[in-house]
Amino acid sequence: LQLTAMKAVTIEVPHFTFDGDMPKLEGPQKMSARPMLWKLQPEQGWTFLTMEFPGDKDRSKKLVETHRPGFPHQGRTYYYVSSSKGTYPKGPTAWLASPPVGGPEQIDKQLGFGTSLVLAEPSAEIPFPVFRLRARVKQLFSSVIASIDTDSIQITRTNDFRTGKLAVIRDDGAGEADPDILTALAKASTTLKEDFSDVGLCRSVTQSAQIRCAGLKGMLLGSPRLQGTRKVVVPESMKKFGSW
Repeated sequence: LQLTAMKAVTIEVPHFTFDGDMPKLEGPQKMSARPMLWKLQPEQGWTFLTMEFPGDKDRSKKLVETHRPGFPHQGRTYYYVSSSKGTYPKGPTAWLASPPVGGPEQIDKQLGFGTSLVLAEPSAEIPFPVFRLRARVKQLFSSVIASIDTDSIQITRTNDFRTGKLAVIRDDGAGEADPDILTALAKASTTLKEDFSDVGLCRSVTQSAQIRCAGLKGMLLGSPRLQGTRKVVVPESMKKFGSW
């Protein structure tokens, strides 16, 4: 069977900036697909908006706190989910979500806070668990260009990659993949200019890909030795948390 990857969908959401201290609706803005949309599903009634804060840190902090209890828009209330970093003169852009029922506790429940997302106790292996938890949460908000069903491929972990008698230790988050997998992802990522005005016709090359899969994060490179196997081999360094 031919490997098939799926192009990620985009959704249009209301986008707000600030005129003084007042939120100003700028119109719809395209929001790229992110893993969080598999948990806060639009088809189940979740809606979203984005809010760009000013570059001045003190002013931005004040506005963030003003709208933390909830931001009303068209009969619904939106709550902070995450945000991107700002680059002066622009401040951070926050993503806000409105659950179909309930309040911000529904966001925590769906994303797994308190269950699968729990701050661990410090240990010799993980002296600063808050950084591990933060990295885990951020993977939910990585932009997705294309995806492929993991049931159609085989993923294994290894400590090193051997060529003959030599072993190459990979500690920088780079794995190997059947080139056919990467080609399928690249084809699915083809993007028309009207979809994303700031990029070209394709957002990937056929022999490399940055991936997020469960607790795995890093780069995959096409490997001739895996051609036609539908296999992905990743080093331990790509495992950021224990979901794989």
